[in-house]
Amino acid sequence: MNDRAGGQYAPEWFGSGAAAGSDPPATAASITRHLAREALQNLAAGVPPPEEVEEFISVGLEHDLEILDHEYFGPDALLPNSTQGTFKLIEAYYGGGKTHYLRSVVRLATKRGFASAFIELNQSSCPLDRLDLVYIEVARKLSVVLPNKRFVRGGLGEVIWEWATSPEIVEDEVDRRIEYAHEQVARVRTLPVQSLRKALDAAAIAFASLDQSTWDDALVYLQGGKVSPALRKRGVLEAIDAKNASRALSSIAIWLRSIGCPGLVLVMDEGDRSLSLQSSKNQRIAANNLVHLINEASAGQSWPGVMFLYSIPSWDAFNNAMGSDNPALTQRVKGTGFPDVPPAPRIVLDNRYTSVESKLQFCQNLGARLALVFGMANPGTAAVAAESAGLAHLVAKAAVERVQEVHFIRTFIKVFVSALYVTSQGRRVSPADIDRILQE
Repeated sequence: MNDRAGGQYAPEWFGSGAAAGSDPPATAASITRHLAREALQNLAAGVPPPEEVEEFISVGLEHDLEILDHEYFGPDALLPNSTQGTFKLIEAYYGGGKTHYLRSVVRLATKRGFASAFIELNQSSCPLDRLDLVYIEVARKLSVVLPNKRFVRGGLGEVIWEWATSPEIVEDEVDRRIEYAHEQVARVRTLPVQSLRKALDAAAIAFASLDQSTWDDALVYLQGGKVSPALRKRGVLEAIDAKNASRALSSIAIWLRSIGCPGLVLVMDEGDRSLSLQSSKNQRIAANNLVHLINEASAGQSWPGVMFLYSIPSWDAFNNAMGSDNPALTQRVKGTGFPDVPPAPRIVLDNRYTSVESKLQFCQNLGARLALVFGMANPGTAAVAAESAGLAHLVAKAAVERVQEVHFIRTFIKVFVSALYVTSQGRRVSPADIDRILQE
């Protein structure tokens, strides 16, 4: 713990100076060859590319992001300027760009200084009916832009580390470090789970005073673990469990506002083709959890500046599992109309491209960006770039005809990337080649 650069929790980003509001790389010149190659490998496998490339190839979301920034994240928007939160239900079939949409919103919020946590829900380790497990994932995956301009990606422990440290105080000035940590702790308001507040305080003071044992105990607790005897003596009496998980999550949100974050984007992504709920009992608990979160967010105080983004594979799956027995939930999330009606809680991605012409145009635009990435990964393939527009049209036509739903996006990406590789070898891609790739 004494060696900050190489200690147990030393973050890889330390010294990087990432600034709140600074744009991540999003130009062709800023994407390295190895990043471009990694992106192509990921896209061919149906996996999101590196963040820099993902932003560069993003097309079609400009209006949504503009509305979200104006209504929720910008300096005059709702979330930074009130104690309210908001809830959005993101709906898209598997392969329809749902994860890309969520990540784009998180990037936008990060530029505005918001904290974020991207939680992948699943039946085995993090279902929606277990908010205590959601809390643990938030503690592990929390990313924060702190007022000192540090961008912390490594979870709650690293956020505390940076929050409790003044860049103007050197490592050896322990008394000044402790004084600064106490000043930081004093700025935090009362939290719904007071034991969590005491553990946050203990962790900050322990880090400043180089008390490794207390730091370790506090971090175990804050990540959902047990309460050690030493922490009990410090007033940490309430373990984080299913009974108080919602209040624990609310405590993190309030703490983030207290330390200077305008808010938090909490993504709960049902990434699979089905929901993360195995039984009717689980579904009822999850539905009640959502109603509770929505009600408290709109009421204010408990979730200051928080945007909940809950993604689902389809409205029918969601409504059959949770809405049919909980009309209050259906009533709160059924309204569509976004982005034309910004307060609408339900954002439907499946109906964005309703005509063949709109799908083909989307693919053409996306294909132009993908061809540029291919050129970055494979210098000297000018012939590929020259043919990419025609190739994109050919692949788009086949993908749209073969796949009638929103899956056409994933299908187009996979086939077009493969076709670019074929073209780079000096071969002309034929309709038969495209059909063969489509069947693989």
